Amino acid sequence: MKNQLSLSILLVTVSLLLSSSLNAQESKTINIATAGTLPTLITKGEKDQITHLTLTGNLNGTDIRFIREMAGRNVNNEKTSGKLSVLDLSQANIVAGGGYFTDYTYITNDSLEIVHNTSGNIIDDHVFQRCTGLTEIFLPASITSIGKSAFEDCTGLTSLTIGNNVTSIGISAYRRCTGLTSLTIGKNVTSIGFAAFQFCKGLTSVLIPNSVTTIQDNAFGFCSGLTSVTIGSGVTSIGNSAFNPCPRLREFRVSEENTSYCQLEGVLYSKDKTTLIACPNTKTNEYIIPNTVTSIGNGAFSSCRLLTSITIPNSVTSIGDYAFSGCDGLKSITIPNSVTSIGSGAFSNCDGLRSITIPNSVTSIGSYVFSRSSFIEIHCEALTPPSLGSSEPRTIDTDISDELNAYHAFLKRCKIYVPKGTAAAYKTAEEWRKFSKIIEEKVQAK
Repeated sequence: MKNQLSLSILLVTVSLLLSSSLNAQESKTINIATAGTLPTLITKGEKDQITHLTLTGNLNGTDIRFIREMAGRNVNNEKTSGKLSVLDLSQANIVAGGGYFTDYTYITNDSLEIVHNTSGNIIDDHVFQRCTGLTEIFLPASITSIGKSAFEDCTGLTSLTIGNNVTSIGISAYRRCTGLTSLTIGKNVTSIGFAAFQFCKGLTSVLIPNSVTTIQDNAFGFCSGLTSVTIGSGVTSIGNSAFNPCPRLREFRVSEENTSYCQLEGVLYSKDKTTLIACPNTKTNEYIIPNTVTSIGNGAFSSCRLLTSITIPNSVTSIGDYAFSGCDGLKSITIPNSVTSIGSGAFSNCDGLRSITIPNSVTSIGSYVFSRSSFIEIHCEALTPPSLGSSEPRTIDTDISDELNAYHAFLKRCKIYVPKGTAAAYKTAEEWRKFSKIIEEKVQAK
């Protein structure tokens, strides 16, 4: 009797487990003969239980709205009880019309636009935004572009294949898809939008196909798992911080057929090596910039925290915005006399930097150059009188004067060297009196 009871309990348990397993994954295939009718083809009981959905036929905004609810988000971007995780639209068509699928609004060109329905052959702006339950989605082959924030914050997505008919990936299209570990970009994509894959921390490698010509600002910024980037032959434009910061990035690889860019020891350069575009964040110790370089690009060394020394050659004439921002490991850096301009935020957040010399060749200094940096000593040769024989304080460019006056710490640390006998005049001059350290040279002013 005891054995019979145990067997009965076991059979009931197995039955319950099988039932639970079936309930955990419920698949359904539906043909939508008339766009906008999906809500009539799925019962209320099924709606929140279906996990795998395959659709054929035509879909419009009304159907997309219903799918969003099944995938965990309603029209107001509020959570629902939907469990949909795998959505297969590969044999379906998205057509224009139907009801609105999200009430997301945004301002463009000083007017308010409302995302209200589908427009056909594209994945519209915000269409599946915040549908965190989706783990896989297969799009129609007819899709030609992916809109702004279309899959932003779809944190459940693990793999993504962008079809060969797609030509553009919109702004923030897959931003913060943190679960994404595999990415295949179709062979006809020409443009990757601003912040399209920003914060996709699960990506470890990126292959940019030969068809891509433009990679916009921040496209793969903050992809903390990214270790390598391969750039195809067609890329002619790479935006600011397109691959920065990426703390595990070891190298850039560039097609030898690319006519705009190349790599040298994993560092990204313009083809003629006159502009240093981006240094991988894992570069360590010392880096010597080649003497072919005339321009250090915007954000070129940003967040290269492991570099302790960077040698800038006399060929360099300009240092871009945020070029060395966040280089915590740098202790000192010498800017050669060839440099004439330093961009905004160029040395911001350089916590380890203790000494810097700004040569007298510099005529342009951008905003927030030293913001949040803890300098012990700044030698401002660029601001000293044009001649030690001059007894009159030099007039500073208005933009530079306003910028310097904004930095209390800078004014306290910066050393200004003036001719002997002129310190009093400098200390009372409007443009100089806020500097704490005005030091007289040995040469007497005439």
